[in-house]
Amino acid sequence: KRRAPEAADTSAAKVQKVTDGSTTSKLGGFSIDINSLTSLAQRIITAHQSDDSKDTKFLDDCHDNGTIERQLWPYFVHLNNNGASDPNEEIAYALALLANRRGGGSGKGSGIDGGGDSQLMFVVDDNFFPSSSSITPMQRTAAFALLLKGLLSYQDMQTHSLGHISIQNEVLKFLIASYSSMELRCKSSDSNSSQRRGIIEGPLVDLVGVRLWDAIPKRKRFLEMMRDGMLKKRYGLYETKRGDKDANVGFLPGLVDQLFTIITKDDLDEGEQRAVKGYISKSLELLLDLLSYPQTRTHVASFISSHNLTVKLVLSKLYRDQSFVLFRQQVNMLLDSERMEGGMGSSTSNSSALMEKGVDRLIYQRAHTLQKLLHRHYVEEASDVVFAGVGRVTDATWLREKIGLWSENTLYDVCYRLRLVDDKDIGSSTAEIAEQLGCTRRDLLTSIIIYHQSSRQSDASVLSAAPIFPTEELLWDPHSVPPGNFSLASNVQSLSLPKLNARFLSAGDYLLRNFHLFRLECAYEIRGDIVDVVKRMRPALKQDGYTDPNDYYGGQEDTAHQDDFGKTEFQGWARMGLQLKSNKEDKQGFRIIRVDPPRLGQRFPSNVVAELVLDLYHCATSLASEWDQLREFDNLFLVAVDATTISASQTEDRKIPDEEDFSFPERFGVRAVRGVTVLEVRDEAGVVLSDPAL
Repeated sequence: KRRAPEAADTSAAKVQKVTDGSTTSKLGGFSIDINSLTSLAQRIITAHQSDDSKDTKFLDDCHDNGTIERQLWPYFVHLNNNGASDPNEEIAYALALLANRRGGGSGKGSGIDGGGDSQLMFVVDDNFFPSSSSITPMQRTAAFALLLKGLLSYQDMQTHSLGHISIQNEVLKFLIASYSSMELRCKSSDSNSSQRRGIIEGPLVDLVGVRLWDAIPKRKRFLEMMRDGMLKKRYGLYETKRGDKDANVGFLPGLVDQLFTIITKDDLDEGEQRAVKGYISKSLELLLDLLSYPQTRTHVASFISSHNLTVKLVLSKLYRDQSFVLFRQQVNMLLDSERMEGGMGSSTSNSSALMEKGVDRLIYQRAHTLQKLLHRHYVEEASDVVFAGVGRVTDATWLREKIGLWSENTLYDVCYRLRLVDDKDIGSSTAEIAEQLGCTRRDLLTSIIIYHQSSRQSDASVLSAAPIFPTEELLWDPHSVPPGNFSLASNVQSLSLPKLNARFLSAGDYLLRNFHLFRLECAYEIRGDIVDVVKRMRPALKQDGYTDPNDYYGGQEDTAHQDDFGKTEFQGWARMGLQLKSNKEDKQGFRIIRVDPPRLGQRFPSNVVAELVLDLYHCATSLASEWDQLREFDNLFLVAVDATTISASQTEDRKIPDEEDFSFPERFGVRAVRGVTVLEVRDEAGVVLSDPAL
């Protein structure tokens, strides 16, 4: 219900002109001077761009004094109460900068821990704002909408400025924190103020809501609305409300276009590459978040699918660049998230309820549609696809082989009839896009049709194929297993990790995210134990103390001495680590006994059985008794160490502890890490000690 005009007038702030010409308003005991706030915002922006210690101290003082709660946020509440719709862009950007520092966003001089809700708590915080009890949740929501409008306007104004990439990075950080805090609610105990939605959820969802369909090609939009009557009704209401005004598609289409422009650039300086990589990783992180929230996924998945963004990212040069590991990991996550069981790019409101059978049914419908189209127009050229089974048509490898026999015009016409591409409706043609990506037009069209027609692995198959034990690639991956103290990872802009939200797409999505996070948490603890053991054992290169290894006696004929030289030896010892060796010359310390073939439908061996030999002769009695406690189903880790690959001194002073140092494998020669499970324990005579009958 709307309030009466008299009530609205009494709650509005009173504006009066002061003698110096500035506009001042009184709101709940606060005196808001617009000119002084603008000067303060400009000072904050200048200090953020500077590396001077005085400017860093000024930003820290702004946080300690509660500048957001006392000065910046009341300005937007005041604007909403006065019915204004044009906020100051600089004040909005200054508030976002301070909020990012509060969540550890900027990394420069920000020693404050926390993130997510902690960055947006000023919206519902009552400590600094005595009159906040009189501010309703609807007023807070409207004030936050003004904040977003000013922030996005400032980003558009600074598009052609010198530091526009850094500005957009800060805006992306604030948006990521905002979308992760959509469940924020007031702490008031009044039952009448309870809401179904969060305080800031409405403005955030509206930015990526039904308005995105104005940025989707017309033929694709018409087809989807013919399939979904509810979507057609919502879009019709949106058009009626918009009237004759120009379409406002929000920030997402511009973000996607700029992301594609940046990944296709080649002439970047070394100084710009770090900022550009940070922008790319933050953009992909925001897209992943939008696809993981049920409130925002509905229309975002359809928009990304209609523009074939994932296909373009996979075909880009950055994806093939081995040095940018984070980009490849995030693109793979985006690929899985867009095609996951909870959506498949569908625009229906109940798409999150799709299970594995529903996804298969959707894929089979697409396969039948392709076969019917080919049977009607290209039955001779594509007869193999027309009369093939559904399993064949949804197989990416088989389909790519058959598509290679089609002409390029046929391939484009098929994609055009399926509403996958449209050179007349999009900004650039498929030939121009392929040229920017550095591939041929045929490769682009083939990847698009295979992406939309091929099936994906179910969550159950992904979980069954995931290794139980972490390997060396996962243990020392800074983007998957970050340091315990995140301030040590100065080069880590984003993490390729799933996030736990208040809402999930489905029960399978909830279990899958928790499984991945639990697995990575275990990997972090295992990495610390392995580092501790390897450090104590001190691997080194075995050398002859009497001769120079480069010029030893005997020349090339002394092959026995040459074989001994270059082996790895351990100059220390560890209670939880032993070298695999045997005191018998005819027995190896490690020997693979059997490798069983894969089971039906799998690609990895079903079993790998090996024999490990532990020599406890030189161990103390207490240590040997501990190793004798090994029993069936106990877990061990095998670490392959090669001292010839050691690249740096192990004793040099380092600011980063070895447990958090991702160059540890190169410094200590760690080549591989594999987990094993004990099947049985035998003694020297081959008697099974783990037999329960003994």
